[in-house]
Amino acid sequence: MAIAQSLHRDVFHHGHSTELDQGAGFSLDANSEVGSSLLSDAAAIDAPAHAMAPIVEVTGGEPGASADAVPQVAVVSDGGALELSSSFSGTVAFDGATGTLKIDDSSTFTGKIAGQLAIGDVIDLADITAGANAQISYTGNNSPGILTVSDGSHTASIELLGNYSLANFTASSDGHGGTSIVDPPLVGDGSVGAPGGTPQLAGILDGYAVRPSWEVAGVDYAVGITAGTVLKDPATINMAGVSINTSLHQVTVTGANVTLDGYDFSLAGGWSVITQAANTTISNSNFKIGSNGNFTIYGDNGSSNLTVKNCVIDGSMQSDQLNNGLIYTSTSGLTVEYTLLKNAYSDFIQAQGGGQVTIKYNVLNDNGNVNAHPDWLQTMGSNPFTETIMYNTVYQTVVSNSDGTQGFMLNDNGSTVTSAELAYNTIIALPGSKVGVMTTVTGGSSLAGTVLVHDNFADTRGGTFGNESFFSDPTYSSNGKYYNNTNMETGGLYFQNVTPSPTAPVAAQASAAKPVVTDSTLVPTVTVTSETVSGSAVTLKGQASSGSWIDGYTVQIFDGSTQIGLVDTDSSGAWTFTATLSAGTHSLTAKANNFFGYVSAPSQAVSAVIAGSGTSAPAAPTIASFTTDSGVVGDHITNDNTLTLTGSAVAGSTVKVLDGSTVLGTVTANASGAWTLTTAALSDGGHSLTATATTSGGTSVASTALAVTIDTHAPGVPTLVASTS
Repeated sequence: MAIAQSLHRDVFHHGHSTELDQGAGFSLDANSEVGSSLLSDAAAIDAPAHAMAPIVEVTGGEPGASADAVPQVAVVSDGGALELSSSFSGTVAFDGATGTLKIDDSSTFTGKIAGQLAIGDVIDLADITAGANAQISYTGNNSPGILTVSDGSHTASIELLGNYSLANFTASSDGHGGTSIVDPPLVGDGSVGAPGGTPQLAGILDGYAVRPSWEVAGVDYAVGITAGTVLKDPATINMAGVSINTSLHQVTVTGANVTLDGYDFSLAGGWSVITQAANTTISNSNFKIGSNGNFTIYGDNGSSNLTVKNCVIDGSMQSDQLNNGLIYTSTSGLTVEYTLLKNAYSDFIQAQGGGQVTIKYNVLNDNGNVNAHPDWLQTMGSNPFTETIMYNTVYQTVVSNSDGTQGFMLNDNGSTVTSAELAYNTIIALPGSKVGVMTTVTGGSSLAGTVLVHDNFADTRGGTFGNESFFSDPTYSSNGKYYNNTNMETGGLYFQNVTPSPTAPVAAQASAAKPVVTDSTLVPTVTVTSETVSGSAVTLKGQASSGSWIDGYTVQIFDGSTQIGLVDTDSSGAWTFTATLSAGTHSLTAKANNFFGYVSAPSQAVSAVIAGSGTSAPAAPTIASFTTDSGVVGDHITNDNTLTLTGSAVAGSTVKVLDGSTVLGTVTANASGAWTLTTAALSDGGHSLTATATTSGGTSVASTALAVTIDTHAPGVPTLVASTS
């Protein structure tokens, strides 16, 4: 059947769903109005309230071409639904954050899904019954792989080209007896409680090689004052436990459990709020340091458990009359959530009194004036802190008249930390922003417990003196655990001082952007120098190096495209890794990540063959190379008729090498599975060389053939024919 070369989006009415029936030659019917779409309420995840975008594009093919001959590409538009009612072997792409792909017959879908599913994208498997019998598996680990969903009678196998892990997926009823698969928001990322409105920093993650897979504060949802709030003049405050000084523009809280909600403290040159009581809450309010130099929020003596949420606090890059911290507490307990802090002369947050400090779902945008010694968070004092710093976004640009800034000082100036967790934050230091170090954990007596710094995504290009910023202080404390932290520019891992990771990493969301290399001397190299196979255990040894002036690398080990482990090198870059593998042939590679999050290219693959258990036959061996390949290396044409073959097989197995059906010889694979065999003289012409491996469990299938052409005859002597003309 003929297929239109281009189906433009404006052909379809907004809000329609489209059915794509390839079995009938791609019949395209815009047949479902808004309110009668393919999805029930149960399957419509985060559907937008506005009119949906147009629905589908199908590209490829010339008029008169058959469906089988055409590269099949289908696009699910943002807010749209695409139904596949017949077989499909092409590629599906989601063009936005709320599309739905409905597959009527899972067994007929042999295609792929490109890109990374957004939070609201849905795969609706109409013939797979939701419930206890529905099972999900995934072959990848923070990588591409095959998603398999089965109810025992019907099975869908979908190749996903993005980076996922099994933990990414959630199954539920689609409302019509089928099963909907979604990649849900990470529990606790703050998007559910967001105040509404336009994100302040939308677009800042565009162009990175990877970004967080969760909803990011200020990027995917707004922070600050709840949408629709009408702000009041602080001079009108009249409540018990609160006093107003209109000449100094100060509000003082002396009564417990007071909430100040919905005030514009930026009026009249700027107001200060001082609390001297327990459990004060300041919410949905606007602060700005103005002409009178008033500080913004201060937890004074007598206060405890101060909460600041859904506020906007603008420091105007101006010093204040107190301590130059936008939020400053001298007593125990502080919670800051859904707040935009920006343009701080010095610190965004200063905490001195110990206790629980919780900083979540905030945006911290630019701080640091000359000689201000700024920090994003500074803890001080002898009282012990417990700290939770999660799902914040830090965006540090080039600030004029600035000597730069420092990051989260988790136990600075002698403060004591009982425990702390800094995780799931998005931290950007643009080039020229002069961020010295993003996180500092001081050991010794000031660290009474454990600090976990994990699953953060960062851009560390904006260091001091033109260098990369330090994601972590290179003087690691043994109780400061750094792991699963990702450089968004390179896609690599920052050096982690604990392997294996205590928890599985949160999957990164990849983009089409190429990794950025701002200093090519920092890009590591890695080699696998030896491989040993003992039963099902494989031990790799290797070496990593780069131009980094800070020692240490975190090496990722892959079996095919699946990461199977991590190991840190010693100070010289040497590493050793051991894993237990399943029966079969494994292609193992390594990548090295240095302190700055630069990642190497994969090492040359090594093959490990693991024998089956019981009476099962071993995996097929490999023929890796031959010598001598004379003349043009790699063309497999040689004048050497006695070939030396090398390869790998199950350790201890008997390897038989054949030329077609003719046995050339046998050899026993050593303890590492390596084998070498030199043939007798072979005849001129083409040869197809294979190998089998035999153990007590039986004989394997033949290896992939190695084609070699032998030509031992020199070319004839040329003759010169005289011309008589």
